[in-house]
Amino acid sequence: MVRGNAMGTRSSIQTDRNSDKGSSRRNGSSHRIVIDSTVRELVGKLQGLEREISLEKGPFSLFALFLREDSPGRWDLIVGADWFDSARRESLVFLSNRLSSSLSRRQLLLISRIVQINAKEDHFFAEVAAHVTVEHGLEEVSGDFGGVTIERGYVITCQSLVSRPGLTPRR
Repeated sequence: MVRGNAMGTRSSIQTDRNSDKGSSRRNGSSHRIVIDSTVRELVGKLQGLEREISLEKGPFSLFALFLREDSPGRWDLIVGADWFDSARRESLVFLSNRLSSSLSRRQLLLISRIVQINAKEDHFFAEVAAHVTVEHGLEEVSGDFGGVTIERGYVITCQSLVSRPGLTPRR
């Protein structure tokens, strides 16, 4: 099951969720994590950075921060853009440099990796795009996307399938 909650660009990320430490998504119950101020600030900075970079280089098809269920406390930054596809290494260096200059050391340490995707071919993107459409905003998600269980995710930009012709989610 996939859930999404629109948050808007001015909404704050809820920081005081009750959790049942014994629960698990595998048995159908929901395990929630507490979002601390560092993650809230990280998401805010990523929103501004995504907007700046998209104005400079071109739009993102996906720009999101995901906490995988099997990777507690370590977030993945998932990015896809047409300009990434043409020069992957240079684009990764560009993005890494922008992150390094914009984020604090503590915020950088929360990001375990940057995952580049080709939105035209990626199954994971198709699953996310089937449930979320947002540009320069913030959508909170969790659930299973293409076989990857996301404990919590913050989608800043995800272009809809309508704006990406020829891509359909695989079920």
